[in-house]
Amino acid sequence: MSLSRPRGIHVVNSFFDGYEKHEELCRMLMRGAAEAGCHLERVTGGELWSELFKSGYRLSDIRPEIDFVLFWDKDVTLAGELERQGLPVFNSSAAIRVCDNKAETFLALKEAGIPMPETIIAPKRFRPGTDLDVHLLDTAEKELGFPMIVKECYGSFGAQVYLAGNREELNSLVIRIGKRPWLLQRFVRSSEGRDVRVQMVGERAAAAMLRSNKNDFRANITNGGKMEAFEVPPEWEKLSAHVMSLLGLDFAGIDYLFGEDGEPLLCEVNSNAYIKNLFDCTGIDVSVEIFRYILGRISK
Repeated sequence: MSLSRPRGIHVVNSFFDGYEKHEELCRMLMRGAAEAGCHLERVTGGELWSELFKSGYRLSDIRPEIDFVLFWDKDVTLAGELERQGLPVFNSSAAIRVCDNKAETFLALKEAGIPMPETIIAPKRFRPGTDLDVHLLDTAEKELGFPMIVKECYGSFGAQVYLAGNREELNSLVIRIGKRPWLLQRFVRSSEGRDVRVQMVGERAAAAMLRSNKNDFRANITNGGKMEAFEVPPEWEKLSAHVMSLLGLDFAGIDYLFGEDGEPLLCEVNSNAYIKNLFDCTGIDVSVEIFRYILGRISK
């Protein structure tokens, strides 16, 4: 680590520049870095790939001062290359990869006994036509029942999560999804329109909020949900720390549904969570905690 203020680069997706929610988040992270005592430079994935090419894929030749990478993108190929060049990357490429694919997240956690809704993973499809895997859908109808959650494996803000009320709606959704990977889950009626976002930094729950929506089965704020601060029970924090360890995460937003007895059921894990809503709800600036955590890691 350099003797002056630690320096990092904040890697963002090239195609989100100018998107207001993205810009708000970037400004928040820049302020958090300054408050934590480090210098942060924002750089797009496209800029980094160009620099890598021009330097003969030796980034240290043109950016020798970098102490860490805050990787707020899903380009795991780029994150992996930065790791191969010896840079500390937060979150790691492996952690981002497993969280980005909801089927991979489920498979990585199920053997450890993490409580989750019953899940059926759909096979890979090569043709987006009207052909359907009848055996799979028959199994889903029998074992999960209706209404049923249909979820694309890649997606954000609840936009790729659907509710099928019957077999006809299920068939229609599957055809609409086409070749994109997807899965099926039991609908947790006890948590309809409600969930909890727990923002973890390391093994600690830095902040949390309860989200609720009376007009949608999804509680996401983007879909019109309301939010209020939530006090994380010790057993929820312990469960969340276990999830963080299993997935190799440094920080993450973990979403929980409420089971029939109020117990937490893991819904999904967001390696690059949108922390601005959490700040608006709780007044806790998680970005500062993230940078303090990173500085602690790179100083060891």
